[in-house]
Amino acid sequence: MTFTHITPESPRCLIESLVSGTPIVGYASKYVEELTEHQGGGAVVPVHDWQKLGELIAALYHDRPRLAQLIQAAGTNGSRFNDEAVFQERSQIIKKHLI
Repeated sequence: MTFTHITPESPRCLIESLVSGTPIVGYASKYVEELTEHQGGGAVVPVHDWQKLGELIAALYHDRPRLAQLIQAAGTNGSRFNDEAVFQERSQIIKKHLI
């Protein structure tokens, strides 16, 4: 999933992406890092650096083994989410960043 979100809130679509076994490819944020830090499933570049994002997408297109690894990691990572777990995780992250 190409992710070009630049505002600080945490979009739910990232969890849905991982649950679907779809890697998060896009701009870095604390939320993306926290979702992918243990099991992987993401590849990010600095926010607003559209040139690096384009290069990353092109690199993944040409590096199928790396893309396959990201897909596997996203699916593994996403398997930990269910309705209750998603609510708990989002609540903890939101509380952490509101303080």
